[in-house]
Amino acid sequence: MPFADIKNFTIELFSKLPVKMLVGAIKTLLNKVDAQENKITELSSENQKLKDEINRLKGEKGKPDIAKNKDDKKDSDDKKKGGKNGGRGKNKNAKEIEIHNTEEKDVEKKDLPKDAQYKGTRDVVIQDINFNLNNTKFIIHKYYSPFLGKVFEGQLPPEYKGSIFGPGIWSFVIQFHYEARMTQNLLF
Repeated sequence: MPFADIKNFTIELFSKLPVKMLVGAIKTLLNKVDAQENKITELSSENQKLKDEINRLKGEKGKPDIAKNKDDKKDSDDKKKGGKNGGRGKNKNAKEIEIHNTEEKDVEKKDLPKDAQYKGTRDVVIQDINFNLNNTKFIIHKYYSPFLGKVFEGQLPPEYKGSIFGPGIWSFVIQFHYEARMTQNLLF
């Protein structure tokens, strides 16, 4: 159905159209919206380039080119899962960190309801030091109970909770802060 015909329709006329014609009209409208969106994007880009050129000719600087964030999809996946890595938020360097130990932490079976279903794991990488690298990856098992609407997870050992750094690094930093006047702002 041509767009010229559709733009003159009223709501009453749409309610009287057969389903086949409505589907055709909706497809036409969606195609038109998509084409308009592409045109708007193209015109906005051209408009910005012209503004930058005007500013350049005036002796000013144009809008800087800022690269888009590459981890948009990954961040949205983390939000959906609701995962957290200790108290500092997402560990940006987890991909690059060499793992020295891997421990699995499962939920105690006695703590699980009978209807709990296994839903996978989540990884928590804790950085620690013993003057040999000692990075530990905890694989946290998760279960979901549809009856309770609740997720059950294995627990990190208490000394690792709330941070992406282990107790060895914390004691090292605190000792050096008081004895050698080393700053600790970046670790908190």
